[in-house]
Amino acid sequence: MSQVYSADFLKELNDRSDILSLVSQSTRVEKIGNNHLALCPFHAEQSPSLQVNTHNNTFYCHACGAGSSNHSKVKSCDAVSFLQHSKQITFPEAVQELARLNGMNLPNLSPEEQLKKNQEEQWASYCTKIADVFNYNLKNNEVAINYLRNRGMVDLDMDIWKIGYGGLEPHNDFMYLKERITFPMFDYNGNIISITGRIAYSGTLLNQLNESNKASGKQTIPKYRDMKNFSKNKHLYGMHIAKEYIRNYKTAILVEGWTDVISLHRHGAKHSVSTMGVALSDEQIKLLKRAGAEKVIIMRDSDMAGMLATQRDIKLLSKYNIKAYVLPLDDGEDPDSLCLKFGYLNESLLSYINKFMQPMDQYKITKIYKETQDDILYHYNIINQTQDERINSILDVLMTIKDPVELDIYMRQVSELLVVSYQAIQEKLYLKLHKQSQEAKKPAFT
Repeated sequence: MSQVYSADFLKELNDRSDILSLVSQSTRVEKIGNNHLALCPFHAEQSPSLQVNTHNNTFYCHACGAGSSNHSKVKSCDAVSFLQHSKQITFPEAVQELARLNGMNLPNLSPEEQLKKNQEEQWASYCTKIADVFNYNLKNNEVAINYLRNRGMVDLDMDIWKIGYGGLEPHNDFMYLKERITFPMFDYNGNIISITGRIAYSGTLLNQLNESNKASGKQTIPKYRDMKNFSKNKHLYGMHIAKEYIRNYKTAILVEGWTDVISLHRHGAKHSVSTMGVALSDEQIKLLKRAGAEKVIIMRDSDMAGMLATQRDIKLLSKYNIKAYVLPLDDGEDPDSLCLKFGYLNESLLSYINKFMQPMDQYKITKIYKETQDDILYHYNIINQTQDERINSILDVLMTIKDPVELDIYMRQVSELLVVSYQAIQEKLYLKLHKQSQEAKKPAFT
């Protein structure tokens, strides 16, 4: 049963809320005369069409109709509606966040809602107490704490993230964490809602042990163990800290692992979050939108699984109108090992990321180039065929770029990469576009 708020309460909440401030936190606002215009967050556009009316505290998009009954989703023009749909959160979440921002108390909950709220608070309190016990265990276990220090962690990391050690006899509800390094899972608001355990030795040693176990018919040891019924795909590790930095940068860095996030934060990239080894989900993207992310820099591992995950990430992020960038990592490298190349108390890592991250189309082009380069170098007898195949693959990417300036930049880059004249690339692209246009005009067979 969802909470029902009275019309009087909602009116007071909207009246107290500053719609201009809310819109400014989500998108760029320009003052033109007595009007405020902004890029609409509810559809892709280059020129601002969202009008913010500070007189009656409302908004309306003259292009897509957001803020009126003409829009498919954003039918109300008040502060609650803007916050709900711009951050892609539920109506109750939007009401609660606005009430918090305006220092207002929420109306009394129904008995069912109050019971659920109490249970969630009790569980979070319980998890916090257990995490504190595990954190104490870690500080008193030389082997476990040395393992983390050898991974580059400092004592401050262990306190900030409440990293711990399950010990030999963890509490009954957490027996799955026995003799494991523990990582509490914080929700968006910073409450501990679950705890994950990692094996307390290197991945190389784990692989050796598991090969031995397989050979002798024994059960393999999982690298991570999670609480039953805990859905990773509804959360992003590190979001409780990263959200404020994401809101400032309008950008998030997306990685796979727990320790990747911790390392990136330690080295200054505090807008980093992790999918915790699972595929990026719609729920996780909604969290990114809620934090104000307009751009996501993907830093998946350099192995094949990481490359495939990157391609899935790009496709899903584009569905939500989030610009995707990729920071390619060297073979055998992950974000954690990348961080070790940079110092703690400077912005050298952030400078590196901003310098070498690639837009989505550039990443695709470079990927095709690298995948086919060996054929070009070592199989001269099929060089023409291979060169033609990869040019055609790259042309498929170029055909999707609508901005003429951006297209020209990529065509010149392709020309330099493949050592083929700009004019030849241009001619082949126009021929392919013309062929596509002619085929589209053919009448359908009936």
